[in-house]
This record gives sequence, C-alpha cells and structure tokens, in this order.
Amino acid sequence: VVRRKDAGEVLDEAESKAWLAHRGIHVPKGLVAHDADEASAAAYAVGYPVVLKRLKVNHKTDDGAIALGLRCQQDLADAIRRIASPDGYLIERQITGIVTEVMVGFFQDPECGPVLTVGAGGVLAELLDDKFCMMLPTSLPQITDGLRQLKIWPLLEGYRGAKGADIDGLAGAVLTLARLAEEYSNSILELEINPMLALEKGAVAADALIRVTTGGRESWTNR
Repeated sequence: VVRRKDAGEVLDEAESKAWLAHRGIHVPKGLVAHDADEASAAAYAVGYPVVLKRLKVNHKTDDGAIALGLRCQQDLADAIRRIASPDGYLIERQITGIVTEVMVGFFQDPECGPVLTVGAGGVLAELLDDKFCMMLPTSLPQITDGLRQLKIWPLLEGYRGAKGADIDGLAGAVLTLARLAEEYSNSILELEINPMLALEKGAVAADALIRVTTGGRESWTNR
C-alpha cells in the first residue's frame, strides 16, 4: 500500500522519460549532457533542430530553463551560456506537427486510489479550467468521450480547417498511462506529463515528472 503521507522522491525528466519510453509512451529522441562539449555531441547525435533543457527544474518555462528551436551549434552554445546548469542538460530533437498540448497524469487519492486526470496542457493549463478526472480502471471509449468534453476538443478535431490531432493515438497513450497507474499504484505517488503533444500522427510526452515512494528510487527505476 502506498504510504499516503510519504513526500516521495522525484525522478528527473530524463529518468522519468526513460521509464515511460520503456513502457510504451513515446518521448522525443534525447540525450543527457553534463557540459558544453557533451551537449554539442548530443545535439549532433539527436539531429538539429533541438531543444535544450536544464535538468532538475520542474517549471522550466517560468525559470528560463529551456531553449527551443536551436538550429545549429552556435544557437546551442548561446543557450548553454544563458542556461548554466550544475545538474546537466537534456538535449532533445524538436518535435513538429503539433496540433495542441495536453496534460495527462495521475495522483493517489487517499480514499479511492489512483485517479487519472486529462486536460488542456502547457500554458493552456493555466488559462483554462479544462480537465476531466476518472477512476481506474478505464477504457479507450471512456477516454475518448472525456476528450470530447474538453474545451480544447475543437483544436483536437481540427479547428477552422486546421489539421486535427491523431485522436486514436492520443487516447491510446492516455490508456497506456492509465494502465501503468494501476500496475504501479503501490510505488508511484504522482505522475504528470505536461505537455503531452497531440500530433497529426501520434502523441509524444514532451515533459514528464514522476514522484516515487521514499527509499525505493534506485530499485524502482531499474524495474
């Protein structure tokens, strides 16, 4: 049983994404770097344009800990000078074909157990009160019906002639996360993907945070 008062231990973004990717959630191609030379090699391996993120920072946009659309080595070097990080960097391939951003996560309710939350993501999460919650287990039709109730549904469908998102791909990613929430309900205190990028084809976790029970961090990440 999850220790409800346990503050837990937070995995950094790279650790969280590696765990999710191993279990069927798509993440951007990325590598960890600890200095400018490693960052340059990582960007070359990942392929420009890239995104540079400082590790161990939860609110990267607010804290100036992210640089988007870096198209060459000079862009990367300039970004590293701006975002000096003692904890290392995550270098990722820039994702294209984004329709909108979605927040997907779950938390432990003291009475009911794991609860799935889905809603508008990124900056829209702050601007709109737009989300739904559901108890687990759930199903693909239930998730799709929930998406239809969101204010961002017109964007997902394709607003005013714009290309719509891959609804089946997005709902499938949410279902995968819901099943992980059930399977690991005794060890995960909180999990949030914000944003989950709803793409013209598929869905990708652009940022992720996982909080696990105290003391089990190393053994848990190796599972």
